[in-house]
Amino acid sequence: MLIGAKRDNKVVLGLSATAAIGPLQMRALGYVLGLHTLVPKYGLGYYDWLRTVGCGKLNGLPGFRWTVGEPRQRAIMHSLHARLIPDKAVRVRTSEIPNFPTRTITAEEYDIENHEKINQIYKEMATSLAALEVSKAEDVSPDSPLTKILRNRQTLELLKVPLALELCSDYLEKGCSVALFCNFSETIDALAERLKTDCIIDGRAKHNKPGMRVDRVARFQCNRVRVIILNSEAGIDLERDKVHVARIPGAERPGVSFGVLAAEALESRLIDGFWANALGSETAVRRGVGRIIVDVRRGDGPPGAGRFTFAALVTTEALIDRDPEAVAAVVRGIVSAQHRLREDPRRATEVGRRRFPPAAAEMIAALVERDLPFYDPVIDEDAVQAMSEFSIALGLIQEKVPYDRVVATRFKDLWRGR
Repeated sequence: MLIGAKRDNKVVLGLSATAAIGPLQMRALGYVLGLHTLVPKYGLGYYDWLRTVGCGKLNGLPGFRWTVGEPRQRAIMHSLHARLIPDKAVRVRTSEIPNFPTRTITAEEYDIENHEKINQIYKEMATSLAALEVSKAEDVSPDSPLTKILRNRQTLELLKVPLALELCSDYLEKGCSVALFCNFSETIDALAERLKTDCIIDGRAKHNKPGMRVDRVARFQCNRVRVIILNSEAGIDLERDKVHVARIPGAERPGVSFGVLAAEALESRLIDGFWANALGSETAVRRGVGRIIVDVRRGDGPPGAGRFTFAALVTTEALIDRDPEAVAAVVRGIVSAQHRLREDPRRATEVGRRRFPPAAAEMIAALVERDLPFYDPVIDEDAVQAMSEFSIALGLIQEKVPYDRVVATRFKDLWRGR
């Protein structure tokens, strides 16, 4: 359609979340944007153009593909961006859209093809539903609105078991590992029975014998079992589950990247998990030694968890009073660095090579580009409130700290480059 529109000299307005992830997806788009002429008869044809941007044929393999390494691929894509933006295209990032949601929850309908199998599972569910009826008979206040709501939710969740089984089966066939989160024990038991698994994490005593929880998580993490079923409110007791929160050996050394060091400790089995920045978690994932369980910046975990900790420039009130211009200069430097990274994330590689091990340095530009929405110098009042509440919960402080006691508000204008 795009090619036809171009040949008919139509005016084209294209809107896309991701128009292309590389030159190999730019046959029609590249033609419309004037990167190539599609066929050699009229100039630089599509396949000739591909050869100029790092693509071609590899011996024994069909079709065109990248023939250069990842760093060169990124450089080529940045060059294409610079050629197209802003002359022929505009890129709008989520960080530039006011009140852009951090997540969107949608309800989807599923049409299950194997009706006979599903109907059979529903028949088998009769036992679980009958057991729930027995529990209802023991309710102290069966007519209470709250009791009715609770029991209706239990019934509805149980009725979703056949669908959960079907979706779980689909993901397992695709080679995925699956975590199923439930609200009620009856649902957990119904799923566990049909999936033939004992890998359950919930608050019941029978699933919390010494070492049991740690063993089940470990089996899931190393793919010895591919399904784990959890209660939505299953908590971790530090003493019961023998959880030890400790320093990473060597993390206190000057110039050390905590995240990279934590990934190495995980690979060496010195630790079972860590809380760190994107570089540390991505290092563990790329080495195949860990998985990202929670990304609080993108809304995972308890409400406000993304503000429990965050990067900040910290100094004393005495230094601010003594030399405010020096502090202001540092603030301007940070704001400027973040602005330059937003313009060209490749600059991060240049700095990363001086600060990080080679493998980490080569991935840092991609991480910066992915996480650009979080490169924001602003510390707002909600962040300070969440941090205060977290500190109170840990027993570090007794009451919330006022915003202007934490943040040097005299430098707020500099956050936006003013």
